[in-house]
Amino acid sequence: MPDTAPADLVFTGGPVHTFSPARSRATSVAVRGERIVAVGHDEVRQLVGPATEVVDLKGKLLIPGFQDAHAHPVGGGLELGQCDLSGATTLDEYRRRISAYAQAHPDTEWITGGGWSMEAFP
Repeated sequence: MPDTAPADLVFTGGPVHTFSPARSRATSVAVRGERIVAVGHDEVRQLVGPATEVVDLKGKLLIPGFQDAHAHPVGGGLELGQCDLSGATTLDEYRRRISAYAQAHPDTEWITGGGWSMEAFP
């Protein structure tokens, strides 16, 4: 008997490319917890319950992907002892932090560090 419990999340209303030879295209995907529980077409909508969040793709393509949050342990460890710019969002804040680091480390020939955000520099 197929699982008919409501999904937590359903994507529908657009092409879904699965990269699976058995079913390379669909129009709906249902998710429960951290698992995809159904891929298909109109039949997936049977898993929509009162608490299901339904995302209308509005004709846009849905494809699988990975979010890669990773670290470079050696470089990350070295950065911890350098000028920390993480969390700053303005040029003035970057200048303040670099100046404070320079004053606290007057014998440092080069100021190095990390954590800056490209969005702060148009």
